[in-house]
Amino acid sequence: DKSNLCKSLKVDRIEFLLQKKLTFYKFTFFMSIKSMFLEMSIEAENQTIDLVIFIAGFARAKNAKDLTVEDWEEHTRKNLIYVALGLESIKSSLVKSTNPKIVTIGSQWSYKIGAYELVPYTITKHAVDTLTKDFAARNTNIKANHYCVPTMDTPQYIKVQESFSSIGKNYPVKDVAISKEVAKSIIDHVTRYEKSGSTLVVDKISYIISENI
Repeated sequence: DKSNLCKSLKVDRIEFLLQKKLTFYKFTFFMSIKSMFLEMSIEAENQTIDLVIFIAGFARAKNAKDLTVEDWEEHTRKNLIYVALGLESIKSSLVKSTNPKIVTIGSQWSYKIGAYELVPYTITKHAVDTLTKDFAARNTNIKANHYCVPTMDTPQYIKVQESFSSIGKNYPVKDVAISKEVAKSIIDHVTRYEKSGSTLVVDKISYIISENI
């Protein structure tokens, strides 16, 4: 659930977004869609919503031959379906903004392959990238981009490591980024970035963000 990133983004709402007079929402898969949009609709009656960030990340290592229907359903629901439903539901809450923006959070597995123990995660993260591009193309008044974050120091990272250990393997990424620095980099970048439909990669050492070609 990348809860450290969520906390960092909350901190950075004060440091960056309120300073820029933006209203900011973060959407996580453990927040019910109903409660999120009720909250947003109430606030939208009183002020403009400028930015929504979808933070959804669930991964568990498992050998492909051992994957069950439940494994596929859980990864798809938490990484993709909630984002897909959320994207279509929030459009009306952004209409008052003069420059509305949406961010979906991915990972290196949004544009790479190779973690064969994370097949459902890799597939669903590729799908979120495609979903974001499709949304941007259909909603030209909203800037929507997909930010690929490096492996970070989050509770999710610990759980993924444990899942690799449970199948007798080591997690393929050794160096982890600081979630607070990743969050600050994304927030600072999104307030300046005016393109839409891009896949953007956060460097795990410098935290510099570049377009994935």
